[in-house]
Amino acid sequence: MRLPTLEQSESLATSRSDSHFKEDLERLQPEMLDMLRGARVLVVGGAGSIGSATARMLSRYPVDHLCVVDIDENGLADLIRSVRGHLKPGTNLSMRTIPMDYGGALMERFLRSSEGSFDYVFNFAALKHVRSEKDIYSLLRMLETNVIKQQRFAAWLQSAGGKGRYYSVSTDKAANPVSLMGASKRIMEEVLFRSPLERHVSCARFANVAFSQGSLLNSWYDRISEGKPIPVPENIRRFFISSAEAAQICILTSLFGHDRHVAIPKADASLRPILLTDVAMAWVEALGFEPVPVLHDDAEAFARVESDMDAGRYPVLITPSDTDGEKEEEEFIGEGEIPVASRLERLQVLDTVRLPESALDDLLSEVGTALDDPGYDLSKDGIVERLAAMLPGFAHISTGKSLDNKF
Repeated sequence: MRLPTLEQSESLATSRSDSHFKEDLERLQPEMLDMLRGARVLVVGGAGSIGSATARMLSRYPVDHLCVVDIDENGLADLIRSVRGHLKPGTNLSMRTIPMDYGGALMERFLRSSEGSFDYVFNFAALKHVRSEKDIYSLLRMLETNVIKQQRFAAWLQSAGGKGRYYSVSTDKAANPVSLMGASKRIMEEVLFRSPLERHVSCARFANVAFSQGSLLNSWYDRISEGKPIPVPENIRRFFISSAEAAQICILTSLFGHDRHVAIPKADASLRPILLTDVAMAWVEALGFEPVPVLHDDAEAFARVESDMDAGRYPVLITPSDTDGEKEEEEFIGEGEIPVASRLERLQVLDTVRLPESALDDLLSEVGTALDDPGYDLSKDGIVERLAAMLPGFAHISTGKSLDNKF
């Protein structure tokens, strides 16, 4: 059995051979080269799937210096090996990686130093999983990473001086959120757009990055290697993009998106919601097996792996879609948000709805207090109530079941 490469798996999920953003990239390429030539670029959270893809794409442009920061030291080592291994001979790229928390005191020290001046800043540091809202501890950590540290980091950038552009990754789950992760990203957008940062500030919401680190799809590689069934939730549709397309969205948004606006991909026949079960079946077929759907029965799926493999088949365990924050089909445009004209053909730009400032400040103040004072009483339900009163389109799906309890 030969496992598909990441690129082959991504193509199965996206059903595309060419980039969805090929038209914009080709048309705007000369300007992209001019804008990035000689630039100093900082990529925060650059060891993850989207951050590392963006760093690799930036390394192919004539930037002067590329600095990548992440708390994942091993991921940074893998990234710089990958970049150096793909550079053309004679390429003069100054690249540096630093294992550092973007919201910690060392980051402030770095930005205030002579080394901390950057023309472009891309921020991918985030807790991105819906499972991270399972309890008050995970939820507070998510709000700290996705919102509180964003505020802090933006303030440090402003104090350090300099102009340029700041981009931070968002998610389609921020549109009419049903998960607290999506709500945290919607608040992040608002916090950045209101910030006094004297830079061009933009965010992008986009589809699921197929087979990205920590994703359900990526776990299939481990499942098949271990001889375990392939799990997939039923009746769930998602938009999928490749890691390269994710990087393209981020760079196009930073260079050509509007200040204090969100960019989203334009959905069409090339980019449409796809059933996760269809992706699972296609992936198993790519392995050379006939997929056998097993509905809601973990024991049966596990029991039949060996006999099915002997017969050229493989079980796909279809699980109920019954966990917290799970929307059947994601969307990009939230309640009251308005698309506006832009130079981009395959990306739309949205004017988002302003959130009530006092309610937002109160929530963030309370979260900050809970993070600093272990005795402060703040519950998950209390946070949900505050979000419901503040966010347009927010309707938290709470089933009492976590993804941590699923195979």
